[in-house]
Amino acid sequence: MDREMENRSGHLWHLRLFGGPTLESSQGDGGGQSHFRSAKVAALLGYLALHHGKPCSREALIEALWPEESDFQAVTNRFRVTLASLRRQLEPQGFPFGSVLDTSVTGCVVLNKNTVWCDLTEFDKAYRERDFSSASALLKGNLLPGIYDEWASSDQLRLELLTDELAPFSSNFDQESNIVSAEVTPERHRLPLFLSKFFAREREMELLAALIEEHRLVTITGPGGVGKTRITVQVSQGSDLRTVFVPLTDCSNRNDLCETIIRYLSISTQTFPDPCDQLIEVLRRIGPIRLLLDNAEHVPEEVADFVIRALDAVPDLKILVSSRQALEVMGEQIFRLDPLEVPDIEDSASVQMLYRSPATRLFLDRVRQSRPDFVPSEAKAECIVEICRRLEGLPLGIELAAAQITVHSVSGILEGLETSLVDLKSRRRSLSSRHRSLRAAIQSSLDGLDSESLKFLGKLSVFWGGWTVEHAEAVTGDELAIEKLDDLNSKSLVNTEVLDDAVRFTCLEVVRQLAQEALTKEELDEVGKSHANYFLELACKIDENDLRTLRSLDHDSLNLNVAFQSSEPSDLSFWNANRGALTHAFIRGQFRSALKWIRDYGPQIDQCDSYQERCAWWRMALQILPELGLYEEGNAMSEMLRQHAIKNLDSVGPVFADIKQGLIFARNGDLSTAIKMHRSAMVQARSLDDEMLLESALAHLSGSLHEVGRKEGIDENEKTQLLSEAEDLAVELTKIVSPQSRRHPLAHLLAGVAIFYLGRYDEAKEFFALASTSASRHGVTTVTMYSSYFESEIARIRGQSDLAEAKMNQFQLLRNQTGIVLGDGSWR
Repeated sequence: MDREMENRSGHLWHLRLFGGPTLESSQGDGGGQSHFRSAKVAALLGYLALHHGKPCSREALIEALWPEESDFQAVTNRFRVTLASLRRQLEPQGFPFGSVLDTSVTGCVVLNKNTVWCDLTEFDKAYRERDFSSASALLKGNLLPGIYDEWASSDQLRLELLTDELAPFSSNFDQESNIVSAEVTPERHRLPLFLSKFFAREREMELLAALIEEHRLVTITGPGGVGKTRITVQVSQGSDLRTVFVPLTDCSNRNDLCETIIRYLSISTQTFPDPCDQLIEVLRRIGPIRLLLDNAEHVPEEVADFVIRALDAVPDLKILVSSRQALEVMGEQIFRLDPLEVPDIEDSASVQMLYRSPATRLFLDRVRQSRPDFVPSEAKAECIVEICRRLEGLPLGIELAAAQITVHSVSGILEGLETSLVDLKSRRRSLSSRHRSLRAAIQSSLDGLDSESLKFLGKLSVFWGGWTVEHAEAVTGDELAIEKLDDLNSKSLVNTEVLDDAVRFTCLEVVRQLAQEALTKEELDEVGKSHANYFLELACKIDENDLRTLRSLDHDSLNLNVAFQSSEPSDLSFWNANRGALTHAFIRGQFRSALKWIRDYGPQIDQCDSYQERCAWWRMALQILPELGLYEEGNAMSEMLRQHAIKNLDSVGPVFADIKQGLIFARNGDLSTAIKMHRSAMVQARSLDDEMLLESALAHLSGSLHEVGRKEGIDENEKTQLLSEAEDLAVELTKIVSPQSRRHPLAHLLAGVAIFYLGRYDEAKEFFALASTSASRHGVTTVTMYSSYFESEIARIRGQSDLAEAKMNQFQLLRNQTGIVLGDGSWR
């Protein structure tokens, strides 16, 4: 195959300037296109091709194509039309914008070398490399015939002179005497042999196998110790294409790279002065093959350059790369490998679980390499699960921890991880030096960062549970946060998670611990204070009457924990933020987090000097305690609120205390007392003209009244009367609450429940649908939960068993997630 055909593969267009310009599609459908909308369009393409891959300023292009024009505005408009016409031809429907004509450099246009093969560019390359035979073969006519503009004349003259110079090489050039004498060993694969068992990557194996069959270049990325090498070898063993594994750990430059690949191809004879030239020639002649280039992060630029050249020159070559960072070349398919799945924190540990979870299965297998008689017990199971959680499923960490079984018990291994992960190490000689400790595995990635990026990563270590770009900018004060995060992500030091409304970043705990070492104590204290202030400020803005404010904290309970722990409870902002956090947790159904804050900080509420803030905090805490079945604790707090309100001449506080105590009576099944207290609270709320208090009273009285629908032995006329009153109160609530209030979906739920017990199922279903829609939009978890229950009941009554089961499963799932305790009383 001649040089032209070898180097044209992998491009979208093939452009001939000799005898042209002529375009040929990469699809190989024959006949070139020499017709352009106008001569100026052809000239513009020719100018860009003479500067192939280099930015051409719009001013230079205009001057070259319209040298006599003086009306700048008119000629600028003509240029835009000409460029648009050329773009339509080079980037038809289905081509990404900018893939051929790149305008990302401000004020410039670039003809992309990665997507357009040009015969002149290839000619100049062959001539520089003294490959005169190939250069001569590309000279198939004059350069840009018919274009006589000054910008083209110098290149046209140069090519005329070179045509004469290359005339002796125009006949077919016999390369047989220069061909490399090389043989690749006949076995199907040349891959390393692993003596340990491969675990639980079935889904990743399937996806990766599909990628490498479909694409010529696949790069598998991920942090050190995640198992990139192992999975690439494992998936290659199942491929029909001959694969050669090439470790690049010891490479430091271009020649090292090529010589290493040659060595692993089992080639000993070298007849080319340049090892890369030899390698390309060998790859051309040995037939279809896949190179597995391992640990490419050591020489990323050199690997990228080689990959571009090799794939272009050798059409039947495929390359699979493992690296901590992507090569970032056109056509590269990136596969990000994550740590192993670990048991969910809410699942109780058991011996059976150890054999279901990939991470714990790996731990058991590696423990038994040193202790074949090891048998897990229920007591050990909990420790093993926690070990794998602490190590976040990182395979290397799990293997290193398991190796400690020769000198520590399982509980001893866990205890050692409580202080630090970075010093976890092994003495096994089979491990490379980079994999004998977590510190070594990650430190090599950190060593590749400049000091500014390393400091930035150190500042990110104050986050727990992740962060957004906005969080990073605010806490670190770095205006280039987004660029640095992108770079850290490309190097597998941080991970991204794309959510519905944001992109969040996380990093492994071992990375976080090592990154902290880049900061002095003073720097760490300073960024820690910035972190606490930022999240306290976000929490202070939470408003239950504007549920849009909740989104800013939807994934940051761990960051709030840290902020509270590093702040003083004597500050008013602390209590304002803590109340905001409780509000967020209550509406989102995160009652366990809320209870922790109530238990941790409730005993210190006296340090808050503001009665209003203390009262607001108590009122929110009282929304949560009854939901968890903590009735005595809730009743005691209600009494505390009542006494403080009386002492401070607050007429609203006692009414709210009555409302919450009425709720506790309802939950305990004493509906008569609950209804009496809630009726009294509603009357007082109306007289006090307090909107929030009235909404609360209406909701609780409606809820207490519709509970009679669940009771046996009540007179039907009385039941109908009470349920009708509950409906009227709920409908009134729907009319006065704001669409952004947490009580908006609640009001529709309460109306639907009353109507359900009155037997009007079609109407009830409509209200439940409204409640579910509003709750889903605003993330009001408990309303979604209760709506699911009643929708299930309606489906059951109508014989829709599948729908009933699905809705009931949703109800049970949300109930388990929230931890709500259902008493005999209200559904609120």
